Amino acid sequence: MEENQYLCNFSHTFLLENFSEIKKFKEIQNCFYYIDFEKKFDKAKEIEPDINIESFFGRENEFESNFDLIDDFIKPNINLISENELKRFIIEVKERSLFTKQQKEGFSLFVNDYLEKNREKIKLVDFLNDNIKKDIYSQIGIIKSKLKKYIANPYPNLRRKLEFNWNKTDIEALFYLLKKNKILNNPTSADIGNIIDSSFKYLKDREYEDIINSRKDITDFENEKGLTKAILRLKEAFTNEDFYNH
Repeated sequence: MEENQYLCNFSHTFLLENFSEIKKFKEIQNCFYYIDFEKKFDKAKEIEPDINIESFFGRENEFESNFDLIDDFIKPNINLISENELKRFIIEVKERSLFTKQQKEGFSLFVNDYLEKNREKIKLVDFLNDNIKKDIYSQIGIIKSKLKKYIANPYPNLRRKLEFNWNKTDIEALFYLLKKNKILNNPTSADIGNIIDSSFKYLKDREYEDIINSRKDITDFENEKGLTKAILRLKEAFTNEDFYNH
């Protein structure tokens, strides 16, 4: 269903709180009435092509739209609740300058409290049937899931890991040498392993694979295991004059 941008703002209408008490539910009813009015007007124009909106006022009950509040308006748009609540959360995060994951998690506690309070209110209302209530409860679960995903990764379209056209050992060897030669400020093997595993992929059989347990490999390098061939490949890569073309 298309939103009437002048009379009915779906992003403000389909919010959880508007289903929690009759006074706020009127926001949804008013939006429904606007759309129902338009449908009846369209029906009237089929019968009376010359009718205009001014002459139609007061006659809307003469025409049937067969447009039902629950089945034709609320149910088809129920998923907008989770979409709109997530959008509202993101707007609040930006307006409050909540940049870190911890700050977002802290604010999400407030939002979860809002969700649960409205769940309890919706349980008690008598203007929604049980099926719609179940759909709304499902939306609450979806909202919580979307909040967790957003907090974990606010920019899902950005690549999470850099893809090296190298093998796994060479990537690990590079960071081991940066550590050994004190180019990095005294990280532990665990520090480097965690960064490599969480930040990079390596090329294997034309596919990029996650790096796992690189901490162990770096510890082996410290014991002079498996490093010699990797160093030769790194020397070849970094002494190649083409590498420095820009």
